Amino acid sequence: MAMSHSSVRNARPTQVAYQPRSNETLTEHIRTRRSNARSLEKSTINSHSHRNRTSALGLPPAPTFYPSDEEFKDAIHYIQKITPIAKDFGIVKIVPPSGWKPTFELDMDKFSFRARRQDLRMMDLEFREAAAYDERIFRYFCNKNIGLPQTFIVSNTSVDLYQIRRSLELLGFSKGETIPKECWKEILVSMNLPDTSATEKEIQSIYSKYIAPFEAYISTLSSDVNKYQPLFTKVEDQELLDIDKSSRKQKTEASSSNGILDLDSEKANAHKQENTINRSTRKRRAKFCESCQKKIDFSVECLGKESYCTECILTPHVFGFEMGDKYTLSEFERKCDDFKTEYFSKFDSQTPITDELVEAEYWKLVKSKEEAYEVEYGADLSTMDKGSAFPHWRKKPKNPYSRDPWNLNVLASSDGSLLRFVENAVSGITSPWLYIGMCFSTFCWHVEDNYTYSANYQHSGETKLWYGIPGNYASKFEEAARHIAPDLANSQPDLLYQLAAMVNPKELTKRGVKVYYVDQAPNEFVITLPKCFHGGINLGFNINEAVNFAPKNWLLDGYSLEGALKYRSILKPTVLSHDRLLYKLATKNFNLVTYEEILPCLREAVEREQSERSSLREQYHLKEALVRELLKTDEQWQCAYCNAYSYFSKIVCLCTPLVACTKHIEKLCDCKPEKKTLQLRIRDTELLNLLNLKRSNTS
Repeated sequence: MAMSHSSVRNARPTQVAYQPRSNETLTEHIRTRRSNARSLEKSTINSHSHRNRTSALGLPPAPTFYPSDEEFKDAIHYIQKITPIAKDFGIVKIVPPSGWKPTFELDMDKFSFRARRQDLRMMDLEFREAAAYDERIFRYFCNKNIGLPQTFIVSNTSVDLYQIRRSLELLGFSKGETIPKECWKEILVSMNLPDTSATEKEIQSIYSKYIAPFEAYISTLSSDVNKYQPLFTKVEDQELLDIDKSSRKQKTEASSSNGILDLDSEKANAHKQENTINRSTRKRRAKFCESCQKKIDFSVECLGKESYCTECILTPHVFGFEMGDKYTLSEFERKCDDFKTEYFSKFDSQTPITDELVEAEYWKLVKSKEEAYEVEYGADLSTMDKGSAFPHWRKKPKNPYSRDPWNLNVLASSDGSLLRFVENAVSGITSPWLYIGMCFSTFCWHVEDNYTYSANYQHSGETKLWYGIPGNYASKFEEAARHIAPDLANSQPDLLYQLAAMVNPKELTKRGVKVYYVDQAPNEFVITLPKCFHGGINLGFNINEAVNFAPKNWLLDGYSLEGALKYRSILKPTVLSHDRLLYKLATKNFNLVTYEEILPCLREAVEREQSERSSLREQYHLKEALVRELLKTDEQWQCAYCNAYSYFSKIVCLCTPLVACTKHIEKLCDCKPEKKTLQLRIRDTELLNLLNLKRSNTS
């Protein structure tokens, strides 16, 4: 994969000349096909040829289920019924009985949204790994006032710096290690370069001039940067503290779970930086990092005209999507149709624009070295703000579908879902999100929050193509991703939880990961199972809606706990507290799950909490306080280091408003342990008594 160090900055969509078809225009063909898809009934879908297509990647299909009218009356019960089969595929499709078709409640000309931009090459995890490495080298040499060539040419072949370093790693050489002369021939072969002395000298020259000095610099810094740093320290320089706070805020916005970059914040920070510099009366003006806006230490950095801090050279930046234009649904549909028409006009007029062709073209573009296409996607649009495409019982109480169990406004908080016990509505979890797709727009690999189930319904439009990995292959998938992008995986533990990376399923199947596909058409549901990584492509304009839900087997089979522990290990914020849910189910009377059913889960939670309390008391002499009231804001009971909810106990200190969980007391601040307090929500005896409760199970 060859590219210049500036490829990330300069990649813009390549324009494709539009050539209209002779008879039916391609735009008319696209709209006719979409209209036909909207009107398909179950019997037609079952036999329609394009519904039984072969995957362009040779993947096996996941099952499609056709519930009877009777089975369809209880959504949660039916999904639990098919789970033993569905979990082996990770994703499945459910086609409602004939005649089930809820009304579409959005006004195509009035509903508006802001799209996000997607550079298709940046979807690819391997490309991102290379781009991030090249960008870091670029930053390193910027600080030295040394420019890099736009491209590196070896024997008339374009290569990139990451490609050279990765080839060395795969041959067993450590970063910065001296390469024996006799090994360069092997490196040339691995890079498909001519085995000549001239080529060998060229590649050695690039390595010694650019890669070796950068790796040597990184190796001297890594151990210092990775040393323990408390989250809160006393800083005398208030100006430096303010800048650091601004920087941390920007990083948080860039690292949000939906992968969106807040460009307005970046501009504001840049403006603040400019004003600060202009006001400076010092002989030597202050310098700020071009990436994170933090002040740069002159005693550490060698500064050029464009300068970067040590952290931004050492660590790959977190990728995020830029926000795009604002559209109504009708405007976006026209844009999508025009784009698809323009792109596929390069094919012969006799070539049918099938789903297989669109899928194949997508993966070509993702790996393209010559063309950089940008598309837009209306993703994660909260129905709490925008309104649902399903009829809502508050607005349309007489509409028969407003309280239908398959209406996604009803599903998450229905009697069969444990999410009904989450007190406050969580956007995208207990209240649905809308997704407005465009041809080639991507929903990247991810698992659902807290390993919950999800239901996605297509209201209208062209095919949404899904890829799914069964939950028992999740660790293999993560292992494959670490091999493909080791730098990103090491620096960003939550890399595959950022909703911002794609890996071709063929690459995964080569590494032993099972991947299945599903084609979703209008009036069809796709269900994702707990711990299932899934992602996919929109093959044209479509409108979908999705929500999470949690049948009791999600808790009883251990997915709730596993999700909570996984998120804690990768420092990812969670959307609900596993321990809080268990405590509520144990101490209140509900008929969804019995005390006897949850007792094994409860025992694990109690023993885990007892162990962590005992460990703390053995190591530190802490003050203890009983705090019954559960504080309302997340920051007051969410660990500032690992982001886990500290429901039963937490660590606090007078020097900071932040809190830590029982595992991360040393991460909270640099105060002595005697100054910190262990706050308990329930006493040790009460904790133990949770295992001996007697209650009736009534609703």
